Amino acid sequence: METNNIKDLSIKGYLAEQGIHPVKEYSGYGMYLSPYRNEGHPSFKVDYRKNLWRDFGTHEGGSIIDLVMKMRNCSDMEAIKLLEEKADLPIVVKTAFPSESESAERMNLIRVEQFLPLHLENYLLHERAIPLELSKYLSTVYYSVKGRVYYAIGFKNDKGGFELRNAHFKGCFPPKQLPRLIVAH
Repeated sequence: METNNIKDLSIKGYLAEQGIHPVKEYSGYGMYLSPYRNEGHPSFKVDYRKNLWRDFGTHEGGSIIDLVMKMRNCSDMEAIKLLEEKADLPIVVKTAFPSESESAERMNLIRVEQFLPLHLENYLLHERAIPLELSKYLSTVYYSVKGRVYYAIGFKNDKGGFELRNAHFKGCFPPKQLPRLIVAH
């Protein structure tokens, strides 16, 4: 089962299998008590339409894979294997690009702009908790993969590539530069 198909497994259904049910249900989402920490009021939201979760108490969220990782305290591969067993299907996990050279062949840089659209600024500030003052080091990178155009916040690395992030994607436009450890004295 490919990772994207695993992400289609219902979070609501998975929680129900664990004996966890919403405290309140609304049109398109449910509010739960957190399945991995103690709380008295429901602050754990499952969006049924997007099949995503958000814990307002810890400011975390994500796909069903992220949830299983959090609940079981395991790696992403262990979570995928656990979910694969639930689906009764063989697991076939594919990376987006097996190698940097293949990535460069499939991913094309369209343009880089020095400003960030408002929704990307909001993503930085609210979801990543990065101060807007640091946005002077960031760009909006437009790229295409298999003919489809995407864009993300880009941070240029020392090799000339970009680390890319948005609410739906975490990746790199090659060449890849591993981050350096900065030690404060």
